Amino acid sequence: MIVQLIIFIVVTVLAALAIAAFQDDDGGDGPDKASAAAGPVAPQRAGAGTRIGPAAGSVPVADWADRTYSDPSAGGAGFTLTDGAADVGSDRVTLGEVIPANLDGEPAVVVVLTRTPGAGGPPTHLVELFTFAAGNAGPTPSPVGVAAVAVPADPRAVATRWAVGNDAILRIRSYVDSPDETTRYLPGPAGVLVPVGP
Repeated sequence: MIVQLIIFIVVTVLAALAIAAFQDDDGGDGPDKASAAAGPVAPQRAGAGTRIGPAAGSVPVADWADRTYSDPSAGGAGFTLTDGAADVGSDRVTLGEVIPANLDGEPAVVVVLTRTPGAGGPPTHLVELFTFAAGNAGPTPSPVGVAAVAVPADPRAVATRWAVGNDAILRIRSYVDSPDETTRYLPGPAGVLVPVGP
């Protein structure tokens, strides 16, 4: 329980620092500091005008099981999945849910990866939001990272599922002896998915 609390505090502090870095950048001194700090998941949109919801039609096809992702729990360090899995140090990262979505009227996808510590302990969900940009090698759009977050799993939950609802990405945790808990996440201004409550 203490380890989970420490992980939660560290993730919260990192998100706050990323947001503070973005707010301190006046845009006149070169590259955006927040975009550089975010690594491969550099923000493509500001949070204030961003609207997310369920997919409103088909989304482009991408090979989510065989691609490089950034790890929001490790400062954006990259790792590559092969057949839906990767060993990252002693940890194992696996592809979980791929959820079609809509971001500001354009096709998007929420990808949920699970990072299981090799040393034991609760896993962490790596949640990444992608939109699509036209590729250089033809008409097939390629995924572009917009925002991401690392969310420690709650070991008391019997199940955790992710969904896209009206205006938010939803984390829904189910418990044996209490009602489901839902947390909403929105794309923040620094490439971070920010929890905004139930």
